[in-house]
Amino acid sequence: MEIVESRSGAQAELFLEGRLDAVSCKDLEQKFTSCFEAGVVDFTLDLSKLDYISSAGLRVLLWARKNTAGKNGQIVLRAPNDRVQTVIDLSGLASFFSLKP
Repeated sequence: MEIVESRSGAQAELFLEGRLDAVSCKDLEQKFTSCFEAGVVDFTLDLSKLDYISSAGLRVLLWARKNTAGKNGQIVLRAPNDRVQTVIDLSGLASFFSLKP
């Protein structure tokens, strides 16, 4: 998976491309950790080029949400394709995130 970051103050936009699975979720977790250490609390994740998300990927998103919520931050999921949106919906996690087309 490729992660491209654009950061401005306490906000970061992460563009995810490829597969977010048990192997690549470690990279996303490290990216979030780096952002947290830099004071980022608001995230937009562009999922338009994310082909697949596994339960391990969902776990990282929940972990990041917990960390941002404790700092009055948020995570916005933008433009998930139908497959990724279905996984988010079926897992019941849609209510935990702001979803944008």
